[in-house]
Amino acid sequence: MLVFPDPDGAEKINSLPLDDSECMFPGDKNAQQPLNAPKKAEFQDYLRTVWAYFLFGLYLVLHYPLVLFLFILKKDSGSVIFVRCTRAYLKIMLRLCGIRVVYKNREILSRYSAYVLVSNHSSLLDVLAAGLAVPDNFKGLAKKEISRIPFLRLYFNLVAVYVDRSDAESRARSLERCTQVLRSGHPFLIFPEGTRNRTNSVLLPFRDGAFKMAIRAQCPVIPFLLPDNRFLMPMRNPLLRKGTLRIHYLDPISTQGLTLEDVPYLREKVRALMEENLKLYFEGLH
Repeated sequence: MLVFPDPDGAEKINSLPLDDSECMFPGDKNAQQPLNAPKKAEFQDYLRTVWAYFLFGLYLVLHYPLVLFLFILKKDSGSVIFVRCTRAYLKIMLRLCGIRVVYKNREILSRYSAYVLVSNHSSLLDVLAAGLAVPDNFKGLAKKEISRIPFLRLYFNLVAVYVDRSDAESRARSLERCTQVLRSGHPFLIFPEGTRNRTNSVLLPFRDGAFKMAIRAQCPVIPFLLPDNRFLMPMRNPLLRKGTLRIHYLDPISTQGLTLEDVPYLREKVRALMEENLKLYFEGLH
């Protein structure tokens, strides 16, 4: 199993340079450089992190009137407007924080209407990255606790299906709701690890929910990778580093003809594919 060195002993982070040139990914020689463990925090990382939190707070304040209006409107088109506005802001925000975003195989998403998007989850930065990775009309799964936060719940209500992970009945209701979302033609986003990966393992074990809903809706699973985030903003030292954030979509995995008995097979197939490709990034081979 591939593990990562202690970040306190590392000298460099994501070696991809930040410049204004177009990153031809794949094929750019810079995209082939190996990733390294995150370095010790430097003074500019503290400043960059404070700046990022300020910009995110500004996003919440500036978008609140729009979110409140869209929430009152209660039309599905409101979530599309919200996602588009959020994506535009995030692109500017990350650029101002020294983060360049590049994509690989994004055209895959245009081939399908409904699908389950799954990604690795190892950093606070993943939520922002996911906001750039998803299509306009996506829905996602959120913890029930978020719905109890008066300010944030308005934002999440536009795109989220809530689940109480400690309640079996709530999980069953959420699964049914998610399946309905897929059948109505909306893509669905979920982090199958269930929580952020704080270990040195490439991936945590996957939970079944994403694969149950994909099989029930008979729609494909599309994995995408966020290989840089655990280096750009590591869990053990959550300060934002400068670098390149890559979003890599993998080939869709069909669920046609599968039943719920095939959930373990589908879950492990997707996990193995993601782990294999993440290892290539971490070893500098992608």
